Amino acid sequence: MRSVMRFVDYTISHVPEGGVIWAIACGPGGCDWSTEGESDEDTSKAAMKHTAETGHDLFRRTVSDHARVTTAESAGT
Repeated sequence: MRSVMRFVDYTISHVPEGGVIWAIACGPGGCDWSTEGESDEDTSKAAMKHTAETGHDLFRRTVSDHARVTTAESAGT
């Protein structure tokens, strides 16, 4: 029995229709405040309001999107 191996190149790219989610969470210290939204502006404003109310000034920000993996062969179709 013979096997044929074929190497395939893949690409990964952002899928705009999947959207982008911005998330921000209060940093260390036991505070469990967090929020997420569809823009940096909205989540940043919420963090600034949280700082004004609590004095907490350290946050963790993350941005996530949707991505699609395709073969290089299908990229042209």
